[in-house]
Amino acid sequence: MRDMTRRGFFGLTAATAGGIAAIPLLGGVAGADTAPTATKPIFRLEPNPNACNACLGHRNKRFADEKSADGTRAHKGCHCTVVSADDIDAAVYEQLFKDGGTVDLRNPDTANLVKAGGGSSVPVPIVTALPLAVLLGGGAAGYWFWHKRQDRLAAERRAAAHAGSGTPPAA
Repeated sequence: MRDMTRRGFFGLTAATAGGIAAIPLLGGVAGADTAPTATKPIFRLEPNPNACNACLGHRNKRFADEKSADGTRAHKGCHCTVVSADDIDAAVYEQLFKDGGTVDLRNPDTANLVKAGGGSSVPVPIVTALPLAVLLGGGAAGYWFWHKRQDRLAAERRAAAHAGSGTPPAA
């Protein structure tokens, strides 16, 4: 392994930091060229902890609005709570609820549509990799200092072993 001087190590560190700092300038934000799409909320009925089997069947249903969810109870006296399930793309929303206010996720086509439309359309910054890069850089620096210390200690041990023998230590 090539010996690295302190000046070379800090130069490499500065170059790495400069490269990391340039990421937002060069790449900006991932997906920044695409505009966020409009989303609409869909709703579901959340069964209570001691719900009956009919109420537990609500887990697979999604509703266009709170009124549809409230009007589609499993039985009289159902106390399931209407909650927001997801935000999906407006185009997927229109396709799902064109025939009515209720869809069932046990239908594979419906489940695939909800999965496809449920993704976030908010751009994710590339800078989220920065903590990982800093951690790896710190680990590399720590390893470099540890390795240099081990080399120094090995040289001291060799020198001590050869001190009484009269032969010069090997380099």
